[in-house]
Amino acid sequence: MTKGTVSLYIPYSMDQFHLPMDLEDDIPPHHLVSVVNEVVKRLDDRIFSAVYPGGGRDSYHPK
Repeated sequence: MTKGTVSLYIPYSMDQFHLPMDLEDDIPPHHLVSVVNEVVKRLDDRIFSAVYPGGGRDSYHPK
């Protein structure tokens, strides 16, 4: 692109920022978020299905 011209396209570069494949790799093992995540994983799924009415669009699992 030369000076004074207007681009019709969004700038694109193959070197754009990208997220790591697994975010847990960057969290220390004894960080508070790791402890909370472990507690939530241990919750019984039945406690969620007992209060979820269903219907509507698909939703993310409450965990």
